[in-house]
Amino acid sequence: MPRVLDRAFTERFPLSIALAAVTTAVALGWARWQARVIDRRAGGIERGVATIATTFVAASVVASPGSLPLLLIERARSLEGCPAGVTCHFEAIWLWVALFAVGFVLIPAVFAASLRGTHSLA
Repeated sequence: MPRVLDRAFTERFPLSIALAAVTTAVALGWARWQARVIDRRAGGIERGVATIATTFVAASVVASPGSLPLLLIERARSLEGCPAGVTCHFEAIWLWVALFAVGFVLIPAVFAASLRGTHSLA
């Protein structure tokens, strides 16, 4: 890990994008699978307005505070090699915005779209 962190921003950033892409793919797959799995004790989750709204509310509770440390890291990285207090790597901030959108919108949307309809739970 120190070998990666000691590299310059331009060498590290493609690795950050690759890690973000892999993590996003795993999270989307997991969300789809979890929406369709039937719990032996509780049964399945039906698709409905309340369930979908709960999905997005739960995601906002997790994604908002969970993404703040990443924002702080990306903000620090956006300043690397720049004059004092000037951001010269906006791509680091855009990566944070994209990952926030993935956690706040895309993953819950995949979960909600993958929920079973009321007739397919039997």
